[in-house]
Amino acid sequence: MIVQNRRKYDPDFKRKAVLLSLEAERSAAQVAENLGISKELLYRWRKEYRKREELAFPGHGHLQQSAQMRFFFVENHRSSFPVKKMCHVLRVSQSGYYRDPSPPQGNHESQAG
Repeated sequence: MIVQNRRKYDPDFKRKAVLLSLEAERSAAQVAENLGISKELLYRWRKEYRKREELAFPGHGHLQQSAQMRFFFVENHRSSFPVKKMCHVLRVSQSGYYRDPSPPQGNHESQAG
């Protein structure tokens, strides 16, 4: 029995492959062949990209959050942790946080009295 190692592709490679395959000059099959991947795999990536666009291919099992969501987290936890440290860990700029600490649209409950 032959065991094949499953190849892993980083999110940037997947995104670029999909964008190349969506250009009119080449077919998806041509792009897949040039990149050394199966056309079925590329079609699967295209389907995921169409469903989630920029949130497609988060990589390493981590959900990607918008910068605004991360800024909101920093705002809600600034009394417990240093802002500088949270921005570093969450990979957002500290200046961006101070520029826009507003809550993300649609993710907060209305406060009826």
